[in-house]
Amino acid sequence: AEQSPIIAAWFMNILDEAGIPPGVINFLPGLGTEVGSYLVKSPEVDFVVFTGSKEVGLQIVDQAGRTPPGQKSVKKVVAEMGGKNAIIIDSDADLDEAVLGTPRRGCRWRCRRGLWIQRAKMFGLLARCGGGRQLRKIRWPLSRGRPES
Repeated sequence: AEQSPIIAAWFMNILDEAGIPPGVINFLPGLGTEVGSYLVKSPEVDFVVFTGSKEVGLQIVDQAGRTPPGQKSVKKVVAEMGGKNAIIIDSDADLDEAVLGTPRRGCRWRCRRGLWIQRAKMFGLLARCGGGRQLRKIRWPLSRGRPES
């Protein structure tokens, strides 16, 4: 993702140290609208893996289905559209930004795999979401019981 190139660069260093041959996996940082669009339209790209919004994923599927001159086959596309991974809010998080940046509808969290919040931030986040009344389930980690407020 264009918002997290440093993590991707670290991951590429790990793959390099593990002995993955050059060219098997490539790191191309940049804006998705520029780099991603170029790659999807390129006749030299056979396979596209995408994680992101439904809107962009559908554009990729549409573009990949068109075979430009020089393309030998129809591109294969794997598109993971919409978030379902856990959301992690760490102790140094800005809670106002966390509430705005978390996919939600009226604080009914749509994250299917969970919302992980450090204890120090939990009550502040819940207060911003109506005291957590709209959350489906609150489970306290490691069976420690409800933390002190």
